[in-house]
Amino acid sequence: MKEARAAGAGTPPGLLIVMHDIPRELESAFNQWYHNEHATERLRLPGFQSLRRYKATEDQPSYMVAFKCDSIDALMTPEYRHQIDNPTETTLNILPRMRQVIRAACRETWTSGGNIGGTAVVAQCKAVDGRQDEARRFIKDQLAQHLREGGSMVSLSLWEADPEITLATTSDTAQRTGPDHYVDWVLMIEGYDTAHLSLALHSEALQSDSRRDGLLIGTLKRYDLMCIYQAQR
Repeated sequence: MKEARAAGAGTPPGLLIVMHDIPRELESAFNQWYHNEHATERLRLPGFQSLRRYKATEDQPSYMVAFKCDSIDALMTPEYRHQIDNPTETTLNILPRMRQVIRAACRETWTSGGNIGGTAVVAQCKAVDGRQDEARRFIKDQLAQHLREGGSMVSLSLWEADPEITLATTSDTAQRTGPDHYVDWVLMIEGYDTAHLSLALHSEALQSDSRRDGLLIGTLKRYDLMCIYQAQR
């Protein structure tokens, strides 16, 4: 297993995570847009490494995408801003139709390894005010260890949102009819057995105590990996 990387160990990778629903009648056009246009567009930008697309196993939001970048600075370049301020005709048709959008620009401050699972459980969470270091230690020393011992987990990553970058007004968020929703921290737990992984994390969430651990674990969402796109340099 790849060695875990702690917060503060060099420049952390950047992530843009977006979860959302799409009207059923638009699903085919939406998936073609991602495959034929959107993925290629984004991965041509400086600093963008890859994107992973997921579909929910049951609950909403029904789709999730995670863009991985060299650093979060890739989400603030002139090239990125130019692209989102000059959307294609198809993009202008798709973005306003997204619903229940959850969006976060993050730094990957800790990861248990570089493995990618065929399934993922995404936990929205938040550190108790003033206890961020305790929450990080709990994730690293207890939560990750318990999930690893329980089997079916291949990696766990902590993505911490940057409020200023996440909340920055951009043309793509402005095009949607409803407001985006945001998260503080995201736990990306990847594995090969959705039910087993979800049950193990749910059990850990029930046993956690924010007063003791410094971490509030919120909504859990289960996703299957659809595809991975890599930047071609």
